[in-house]
Amino acid sequence: MSLSRRLFFGIGSGMGLCGLLPTQKLAAADTSVSRRKHFEDLSKIFAYGVASGDPLKDRVILWTHVDERGQDHVLVEWEVALDPEFENTVSIGTAYAEPSSDFTVKIDAILPFAGTTYYYRFRAHNYWSPVGRTKTAPEKSENLRLAVVSCSSIWSGYMNAYEMLARRADLDLIVHCGDYAYDVPDPQELRNMPYRAVNRLKPASLHDHRQRYRYYRLDPHLRAAHQQHPWSIIWDNHDVLTDAPQNESIQAFFEWIFSWILQLENASRRLVESCPICAGRIALLILPHAPC
Repeated sequence: MSLSRRLFFGIGSGMGLCGLLPTQKLAAADTSVSRRKHFEDLSKIFAYGVASGDPLKDRVILWTHVDERGQDHVLVEWEVALDPEFENTVSIGTAYAEPSSDFTVKIDAILPFAGTTYYYRFRAHNYWSPVGRTKTAPEKSENLRLAVVSCSSIWSGYMNAYEMLARRADLDLIVHCGDYAYDVPDPQELRNMPYRAVNRLKPASLHDHRQRYRYYRLDPHLRAAHQQHPWSIIWDNHDVLTDAPQNESIQAFFEWIFSWILQLENASRRLVESCPICAGRIALLILPHAPC
Protein backbone atom coordinates (compact mmCIF):
# COMPACT_ATOMS: atom_id res chain seq x y z
CA MET A 1 0.00 0.00 0.00
CA SER A 2 1.52 3.35 -1.03
CA LEU A 3 0.87 6.43 1.11
CA SER A 4 1.29 10.06 0.21
CA ARG A 5 3.80 12.12 2.18
CA ARG A 6 1.00 14.09 3.83
CA LEU A 7 -0.90 10.96 4.79
CA PHE A 8 2.30 9.31 6.10
CA PHE A 9 3.13 12.19 8.44
CA GLY A 10 -0.53 12.49 9.47
CA ILE A 11 -0.56 8.87 10.58
CA GLY A 12 2.89 9.21 12.15
CA SER A 13 1.76 12.18 14.22
CA GLY A 14 -1.16 10.18 15.53
CA MET A 15 1.17 7.38 16.59
CA GLY A 16 3.47 9.73 18.50
CA LEU A 17 0.72 11.54 20.34
CA CYS A 18 -1.46 8.59 21.21
CA GLY A 19 1.06 5.77 21.67
CA LEU A 20 -1.06 3.41 19.59
CA LEU A 21 -0.59 -0.33 19.69
CA PRO A 22 0.37 -2.04 16.38
CA THR A 23 -3.24 -3.08 15.74
CA GLN A 24 -4.41 0.47 16.44
CA LYS A 25 -1.80 1.87 14.06
CA LEU A 26 -3.06 -0.42 11.32
CA ALA A 27 -6.65 0.61 11.99
CA ALA A 28 -5.71 4.30 11.81
CA ALA A 29 -3.93 3.78 8.51
CA ASP A 30 -6.80 1.79 7.05
CA THR A 31 -9.28 4.47 8.12
CA SER A 32 -7.23 7.22 6.51
CA VAL A 33 -6.81 5.28 3.28
CA SER A 34 -10.52 4.40 3.23
CA ARG A 35 -11.38 8.06 3.68
CA ARG A 36 -9.08 9.03 0.83
CA LYS A 37 -10.59 6.35 -1.43
CA HIS A 38 -14.08 7.57 -0.56
CA PHE A 39 -13.30 11.09 -1.75
CA GLU A 40 -11.50 9.80 -4.84
CA ASP A 41 -14.57 7.73 -5.77
CA LEU A 42 -16.85 10.67 -5.05
CA SER A 43 -14.83 12.95 -7.32
CA LYS A 44 -15.20 10.44 -10.15
CA ILE A 45 -18.91 9.70 -9.73
CA PHE A 46 -19.91 13.38 -9.69
CA ALA A 47 -16.88 14.72 -11.57
CA TYR A 48 -18.83 17.57 -13.21
CA GLY A 49 -20.60 18.78 -10.11
CA VAL A 50 -24.22 19.76 -9.58
CA ALA A 51 -26.21 22.67 -10.98
CA SER A 52 -29.67 24.24 -11.15
CA GLY A 53 -31.43 26.59 -13.51
CA ASP A 54 -34.48 28.23 -15.07
CA PRO A 55 -36.23 28.86 -11.73
CA LEU A 56 -39.94 29.60 -11.55
CA LYS A 57 -41.85 30.50 -8.38
CA ASP A 58 -42.77 26.86 -7.72
CA ARG A 59 -40.00 24.86 -9.34
CA VAL A 60 -36.42 24.74 -10.52
CA ILE A 61 -34.43 22.39 -12.72
CA LEU A 62 -31.74 20.34 -10.96
CA TRP A 63 -28.86 18.79 -12.89
CA THR A 64 -25.93 16.44 -12.47
CA HIS A 65 -23.81 13.96 -14.40
CA VAL A 66 -23.11 10.47 -13.06
CA ASP A 67 -20.23 8.16 -13.91
CA GLU A 68 -21.79 5.05 -15.43
CA ARG A 69 -19.24 2.57 -13.99
CA GLY A 70 -19.96 0.08 -16.75
CA GLN A 71 -23.74 0.14 -16.29
CA ASP A 72 -26.35 0.69 -19.01
CA HIS A 73 -28.33 2.95 -16.70
CA VAL A 74 -27.78 4.30 -13.21
CA LEU A 75 -30.44 4.89 -10.57
CA VAL A 76 -30.12 8.41 -9.17
CA GLU A 77 -31.89 9.61 -6.04
CA TRP A 78 -32.37 13.31 -5.36
CA GLU A 79 -33.68 15.45 -2.56
CA VAL A 80 -34.30 19.12 -1.82
CA ALA A 81 -34.39 20.74 1.61
CA LEU A 82 -34.69 24.12 3.27
CA ASP A 83 -31.36 23.65 5.05
CA PRO A 84 -27.93 22.33 4.02
CA GLU A 85 -28.15 19.60 6.69
CA PHE A 86 -31.33 18.22 5.02
CA GLU A 87 -33.30 18.14 8.24
CA ASN A 88 -36.26 19.90 6.54
CA THR A 89 -36.70 17.99 3.29
CA VAL A 90 -39.40 19.31 0.96
CA SER A 91 -39.04 17.15 -2.16
CA ILE A 92 -37.50 13.79 -3.07
CA GLY A 93 -37.48 11.49 -6.07
CA THR A 94 -35.55 9.16 -8.36
CA ALA A 95 -34.44 9.19 -11.98
CA TYR A 96 -32.19 7.23 -14.30
CA ALA A 97 -28.99 8.40 -15.93
CA GLU A 98 -28.72 6.76 -19.35
CA PRO A 99 -26.48 6.78 -22.44
CA SER A 100 -29.15 8.60 -24.48
CA SER A 101 -28.60 11.69 -22.32
CA ASP A 102 -24.84 11.19 -21.81
CA PHE A 103 -25.59 10.03 -18.26
CA THR A 104 -26.83 13.48 -17.29
CA VAL A 105 -29.94 13.86 -15.14
CA LYS A 106 -32.39 16.77 -15.15
CA ILE A 107 -35.11 17.04 -12.52
CA ASP A 108 -37.99 19.52 -12.74
CA ALA A 109 -38.33 19.77 -8.97
CA ILE A 110 -41.64 21.16 -7.71
CA LEU A 111 -41.05 23.23 -4.57
CA PRO A 112 -43.47 24.71 -2.02
CA PHE A 113 -42.30 28.31 -1.58
CA ALA A 114 -41.51 31.16 -3.97
CA GLY A 115 -38.47 33.37 -3.51
CA THR A 116 -36.85 30.80 -1.24
CA THR A 117 -33.34 29.39 -1.00
CA TYR A 118 -33.14 25.60 -1.19
CA TYR A 119 -30.39 23.00 -0.94
CA TYR A 120 -30.26 19.87 -3.07
CA ARG A 121 -28.15 16.78 -3.63
CA PHE A 122 -28.06 13.54 -5.59
CA ARG A 123 -27.17 9.96 -4.67
CA ALA A 124 -25.72 7.34 -7.03
CA HIS A 125 -23.59 4.23 -6.52
CA ASN A 126 -24.18 4.73 -2.75
CA TYR A 127 -22.44 8.12 -2.79
CA TRP A 128 -23.97 11.52 -2.12
CA SER A 129 -23.05 14.36 -4.44
CA PRO A 130 -21.83 17.76 -3.26
CA VAL A 131 -24.68 19.89 -1.91
CA GLY A 132 -26.00 22.51 -4.31
CA ARG A 133 -27.78 25.75 -3.48
CA THR A 134 -30.61 27.23 -5.54
CA LYS A 135 -33.51 29.68 -5.30
CA THR A 136 -37.03 29.90 -6.69
CA ALA A 137 -38.37 33.00 -8.43
CA PRO A 138 -40.38 35.47 -6.31
CA GLU A 139 -44.16 35.29 -6.10
CA LYS A 140 -44.69 38.85 -7.35
CA SER A 141 -42.63 41.45 -9.12
CA GLU A 142 -39.71 42.26 -6.88
CA ASN A 143 -36.23 43.62 -7.27
CA LEU A 144 -33.80 40.90 -8.29
CA ARG A 145 -30.04 40.83 -8.07
CA LEU A 146 -28.67 39.26 -11.24
CA ALA A 147 -25.13 38.50 -12.35
CA VAL A 148 -24.74 38.71 -16.13
CA VAL A 149 -21.97 36.91 -18.00
CA SER A 150 -21.36 35.99 -21.63
CA CYS A 151 -18.88 34.76 -24.24
CA SER A 152 -16.85 32.55 -21.90
CA SER A 153 -14.09 30.96 -23.93
CA ILE A 154 -12.07 28.62 -21.78
CA TRP A 155 -9.05 29.16 -24.02
CA SER A 156 -8.93 32.85 -23.11
CA GLY A 157 -9.15 32.10 -19.41
CA TYR A 158 -10.73 34.60 -17.02
CA MET A 159 -12.74 31.76 -15.49
CA ASN A 160 -11.77 33.24 -12.12
CA ALA A 161 -14.75 35.56 -12.61
CA TYR A 162 -16.92 32.53 -11.87
CA GLU A 163 -15.07 32.05 -8.59
CA MET A 164 -16.01 35.60 -7.56
CA LEU A 165 -19.66 34.82 -8.25
CA ALA A 166 -19.43 31.55 -6.33
CA ARG A 167 -18.27 33.44 -3.23
CA ARG A 168 -21.42 35.55 -3.14
CA ALA A 169 -24.64 34.60 -1.38
CA ASP A 170 -26.74 37.62 -2.37
CA LEU A 171 -27.49 36.72 -6.02
CA ASP A 172 -30.91 35.55 -7.17
CA LEU A 173 -29.80 34.29 -10.57
CA ILE A 174 -26.83 34.15 -12.94
CA VAL A 175 -27.79 34.95 -16.51
CA HIS A 176 -25.46 33.77 -19.27
CA CYS A 177 -26.18 35.66 -22.48
CA GLY A 178 -24.74 33.10 -24.86
CA ASP A 179 -21.56 31.39 -26.04
CA TYR A 180 -21.38 29.47 -22.79
CA ALA A 181 -19.05 26.92 -24.40
CA TYR A 182 -17.17 27.86 -27.54
CA ASP A 183 -16.97 25.29 -30.30
CA VAL A 184 -13.39 26.26 -31.21
CA PRO A 185 -10.70 28.78 -30.14
CA ASP A 186 -10.24 31.71 -32.50
CA PRO A 187 -6.89 32.42 -34.22
CA GLN A 188 -5.96 35.14 -31.73
CA GLU A 189 -6.44 32.75 -28.83
CA LEU A 190 -4.28 30.14 -30.52
CA ARG A 191 -1.50 32.69 -31.05
CA ASN A 192 -1.59 33.81 -27.42
CA MET A 193 -1.45 30.32 -25.94
CA PRO A 194 1.90 29.33 -24.48
CA TYR A 195 1.15 25.67 -25.16
CA ARG A 196 -0.80 23.54 -27.61
CA ALA A 197 -4.50 24.04 -26.97
CA VAL A 198 -6.30 21.12 -25.36
CA ASN A 199 -9.54 20.04 -27.02
CA ARG A 200 -9.04 22.75 -29.63
CA LEU A 201 -10.52 21.02 -32.69
CA LYS A 202 -14.03 21.91 -33.80
CA PRO A 203 -16.53 19.23 -32.72
CA ALA A 204 -17.53 16.97 -35.59
CA SER A 205 -19.89 14.55 -33.83
CA LEU A 206 -22.24 14.23 -30.87
CA HIS A 207 -19.40 12.65 -28.92
CA ASP A 208 -17.17 15.64 -29.67
CA HIS A 209 -19.81 18.13 -28.51
CA ARG A 210 -20.34 16.19 -25.30
CA GLN A 211 -16.60 16.11 -24.68
CA ARG A 212 -16.46 19.88 -25.07
CA TYR A 213 -18.94 20.36 -22.24
CA ARG A 214 -17.06 17.87 -20.08
CA TYR A 215 -13.89 19.84 -20.71
CA TYR A 216 -15.54 23.10 -19.64
CA ARG A 217 -17.08 21.58 -16.52
CA LEU A 218 -13.71 20.40 -15.30
CA ASP A 219 -12.98 24.03 -14.42
CA PRO A 220 -13.43 24.28 -10.62
CA HIS A 221 -14.55 27.93 -10.71
CA LEU A 222 -17.36 27.19 -13.15
CA ARG A 223 -18.50 24.19 -11.13
CA ALA A 224 -18.51 26.27 -7.94
CA ALA A 225 -20.65 29.00 -9.52
CA HIS A 226 -23.13 26.39 -10.73
CA GLN A 227 -23.24 24.79 -7.31
CA GLN A 228 -23.90 28.10 -5.54
CA HIS A 229 -26.54 29.77 -7.77
CA PRO A 230 -29.29 28.94 -10.25
CA TRP A 231 -28.50 29.87 -13.86
CA SER A 232 -30.45 30.76 -16.98
CA ILE A 233 -28.38 30.20 -20.10
CA ILE A 234 -29.27 31.63 -23.50
CA TRP A 235 -27.82 29.92 -26.55
CA ASP A 236 -25.77 31.66 -29.22
CA ASN A 237 -24.00 30.61 -32.40
CA HIS A 238 -21.01 29.01 -30.67
CA ASP A 239 -23.31 26.95 -28.42
CA VAL A 240 -25.77 25.76 -31.03
CA LEU A 241 -24.57 25.12 -34.56
CA THR A 242 -27.92 25.15 -36.32
CA ASP A 243 -26.46 23.57 -39.46
CA ALA A 244 -24.86 20.69 -37.56
CA PRO A 245 -25.87 17.27 -38.87
CA GLN A 246 -28.59 15.59 -36.81
CA ASN A 247 -28.64 18.51 -34.40
CA GLU A 248 -25.69 17.13 -32.40
CA SER A 249 -24.75 20.49 -30.94
CA ILE A 250 -28.35 21.14 -29.87
CA GLN A 251 -28.64 17.75 -28.22
CA ALA A 252 -25.39 18.18 -26.30
CA PHE A 253 -26.37 21.71 -25.28
CA PHE A 254 -29.62 20.58 -23.70
CA GLU A 255 -28.04 17.55 -22.08
CA TRP A 256 -25.51 19.72 -20.26
CA ILE A 257 -27.56 22.91 -19.76
CA PHE A 258 -30.27 23.27 -17.13
CA SER A 259 -33.38 23.89 -19.22
CA TRP A 260 -35.79 21.85 -21.28
CA ILE A 261 -36.26 21.65 -25.04
CA LEU A 262 -38.91 20.24 -27.34
CA GLN A 263 -38.20 17.06 -29.27
CA LEU A 264 -35.04 17.19 -31.36
CA GLU A 265 -36.94 16.78 -34.62
CA ASN A 266 -36.59 20.14 -36.41
CA ALA A 267 -34.83 21.32 -33.26
CA SER A 268 -33.09 24.23 -34.97
CA ARG A 269 -36.41 25.82 -35.95
CA ARG A 270 -38.15 24.95 -32.69
CA LEU A 271 -35.28 26.41 -30.67
CA VAL A 272 -35.92 29.84 -32.15
CA GLU A 273 -39.70 29.56 -32.02
CA SER A 274 -39.65 28.57 -28.33
CA CYS A 275 -37.92 31.83 -27.35
CA PRO A 276 -40.34 34.66 -28.18
CA ILE A 277 -39.30 38.11 -26.99
CA CYS A 278 -42.05 40.48 -25.86
CA ALA A 279 -41.14 44.14 -25.54
CA GLY A 280 -40.14 44.93 -22.00
CA ARG A 281 -40.30 41.32 -20.82
CA ILE A 282 -36.70 40.18 -20.55
CA ALA A 283 -37.89 37.16 -18.56
CA LEU A 284 -39.16 35.67 -21.80
CA LEU A 285 -35.64 35.71 -23.16
CA ILE A 286 -34.15 34.31 -19.97
CA LEU A 287 -36.97 31.86 -19.23
CA PRO A 288 -38.45 30.72 -22.56
CA HIS A 289 -41.31 28.82 -20.88
CA ALA A 290 -42.45 31.83 -18.83
CA PRO A 291 -45.97 33.07 -19.68
CA CYS A 292 -46.17 36.11 -21.99
